[in-house]
Amino acid sequence: MLGAGAWSFAAASGVVPKLMGADDEDDTAAELRRLSRHGWVVFHDVHFLHRANTDHVAIGPKGVFVFETKWTAPSDRDSDYERRLIADAAVQASRAARTLWQRLYARPHQLDIAIQPVVVIWGGSTNRPPITTETEP
Repeated sequence: MLGAGAWSFAAASGVVPKLMGADDEDDTAAELRRLSRHGWVVFHDVHFLHRANTDHVAIGPKGVFVFETKWTAPSDRDSDYERRLIADAAVQASRAARTLWQRLYARPHQLDIAIQPVVVIWGGSTNRPPITTETEP
């Protein structure tokens, strides 16, 4: 009985999505690790000065990608919550891409490269609208 009560509290307080999101960040990391055999370098949990972190950054022959990983419950499919989560994740990924671009471009090597933001959603809906973001700062 206590276990069910604790789970209900965790679900109602928003802890469950955070826990599931952490697991899904690990799942995304595992998928991205496969890129290393194709010349990619992947960084995880990248922190920017005075800014939030981004979940993953992949740098390779096809460019630079910034990944934000989120999780939604199947019961959230096509809900306002899920739409907000996806929209917020897209903004977060775009900001991280812009911040990384500014950091790279501001350095002495002046790398002028496009950085593509990517949102990875685990769980939830299988019929999502396309996510569009600005990729250039």
